Amino acid sequence: MHWSRCGGGRDRGRAHAGGTITGTLEIVCRRCGQRKQAFASAPLPGKWGAIVREQTCPDCWREWVDEQTRVINHEHLQPSQPAHRAVLYERMAAFLKLER
Repeated sequence: MHWSRCGGGRDRGRAHAGGTITGTLEIVCRRCGQRKQAFASAPLPGKWGAIVREQTCPDCWREWVDEQTRVINHEHLQPSQPAHRAVLYERMAAFLKLER
């Protein structure tokens, strides 16, 4: 995990696609490789939420949310079904270049 303090002022948490970001912590995003503000809270529940929070910037997360819609539609997935949900998590991990 690559956490560091950002310079420059107060915490201004803003909502972003299922999580919030804070002005005080940064990560190096595994997908884009850039140092960016981190989510203050995980954009997903459970272990996947923690992994995404530690390794993904909000910009790349928003790109995944759009891609996820395309994957669901193209492959006719139903996220309520455990097997389909597992496919989505695998695609998410590959898209965001997550280390598990």
